[in-house]
Amino acid sequence: MKNLILISVLAATSTATSAEEQRIELNNFYPLSQENFDLGDHIFHIADNKGGFEVIEGPVDGGLARCLGSGFGY
Repeated sequence: MKNLILISVLAATSTATSAEEQRIELNNFYPLSQENFDLGDHIFHIADNKGGFEVIEGPVDGGLARCLGSGFGY
């Protein structure tokens, strides 16, 4: 019974919070710029993608976008 009450309270709280939030939908666009380094049985990737974003829905304006990353793969 205590769990049911707690779940009900949490559901009511999250509903009230999400009613105040606004939906934002963006579209990123940038050319992919990635370097690969062969390390024998693995590959190391470095990415630095620069571009922008457009707003599909929401209270913000479009602007610059940048995606940085690195990691190992096969």
